[in-house]
Amino acid sequence: MTMMYLREYRTEFYIGLTYGVSES
Repeated sequence: MTMMYLREYRTEFYIGLTYGVSES
């Protein structure tokens, strides 16, 4: 459960980072 939560959090963070860089 903890790993799943961490994985989801990492994915969302990665997507957000990529989106931010792409927008810039």
